[in-house]
Amino acid sequence: SFCVDYCQNGNCSYNDKGYTCSCPPGTSLNYALNCAACANGLAGPNCSLVCNCEFGECNINATSEANKCTCSAGYTGSQCDQYINYCDPVSNSCNVNATNRVCKIAPTNTDVSSTRAGYSCICQSGYQSVANSDVCQ
Repeated sequence: SFCVDYCQNGNCSYNDKGYTCSCPPGTSLNYALNCAACANGLAGPNCSLVCNCEFGECNINATSEANKCTCSAGYTGSQCDQYINYCDPVSNSCNVNATNRVCKIAPTNTDVSSTRAGYSCICQSGYQSVANSDVCQ
């Protein structure tokens, strides 16, 4: 039958008009009537989303434009093209739970695992950090 011979990796159903093969996100129906992985740079239902992720990777299993890209640390947006300025005075992440600290953007060649997603919090001039805490005194 159609569902046994075709529609591999998909959901095959029958109705009064015939057989229907529904493919999961990240795949589309190919010439052999099987669900095949999207071509490079495409994602989502029937490979209908174009992944133009500037600073991130394509999420092949995306279900919408909003989640088609998985952004690298320090970036956001549907195309991962918006830099997150952690050191912006309005959203200064360094003084949320502490005082007397300043934010310093990590150099691009820094091991991000040793910083907070591309930035680090250091004590202001004249202050010293207290061991095992976020306190500067």
